[in-house]
Amino acid sequence: MSVCSNKSMMSVSYCGTEMDLETALDECFRGLQENLNGAHSAVRSLAMMPEQDNDYSEMLKQTLQIHDLIDDMNSLFKELKLVTSQVIGSPHKDEKVAMKKIVDDHKAARKKEKDDIKVAEKMAKQLAASSISHN
Repeated sequence: MSVCSNKSMMSVSYCGTEMDLETALDECFRGLQENLNGAHSAVRSLAMMPEQDNDYSEMLKQTLQIHDLIDDMNSLFKELKLVTSQVIGSPHKDEKVAMKKIVDDHKAARKKEKDDIKVAEKMAKQLAASSISHN
């Protein structure tokens, strides 16, 4: 991957190690892709296990492996957030209040969006349940 800017030569901390931005991004996205591909394959295998007469303990082991892959991706996403914060740096002193407001407004909008999705999912679930009971 070529970032094509002076920022690509900047040094960032990634997983506790100082490295150039381009290397950090390559490692992070490679790890995400490997874990995502592994999880995708593992979930498909898990879905076939009942048809293959696997016992519960085998299915549980597969599920735990999937959970590990998801946890690894979550760690990589946290690292990616830290890297992006290092790229942007800190605002100038006279901009801090305005920038904090932008962040706070974004967090509030994002929370509302997630809450709205939860409400819609709950309503859809209730609707599905009521239509099943009427049949």
